[in-house]
Amino acid sequence: MLKNERMKTLRNFLKDDIRQEVDFDNTDQNRGIPMPPIEKPCRPDARRFPLPPPEAAKVLGYMPVYEAIAHRRSRRKFSKSPLSVEELAYLLWAAQGVSQYKEHATLRTVPSAGNRHALETYIAVLNV
Repeated sequence: MLKNERMKTLRNFLKDDIRQEVDFDNTDQNRGIPMPPIEKPCRPDARRFPLPPPEAAKVLGYMPVYEAIAHRRSRRKFSKSPLSVEELAYLLWAAQGVSQYKEHATLRTVPSAGNRHALETYIAVLNV
């Protein structure tokens, strides 16, 4: 496919009028299929650790969104000092946490079409 034709195809996908071309009536949500569980069940033999609520991370401080984005940099050199349990708990909440329970929906810190939340978060704990 030529470069211009490919670009047209990709742009068409991003346009809002895709709703006129795709039948979204056949989604699980529209068909009345219940939402999946809020979280994936743990194995019965899995070790579980209680974590503090995200509010406990207030020690991290606050920064305006503009400032956070403007100063964001990728790092390849990491500190040898461990994360606190509060910092780990906050990062996990920010990545996939529940921010509000409603009657027919669970709102998370990450968006999901129809509250289907297909993401799972796994961590490798090395220095906490």
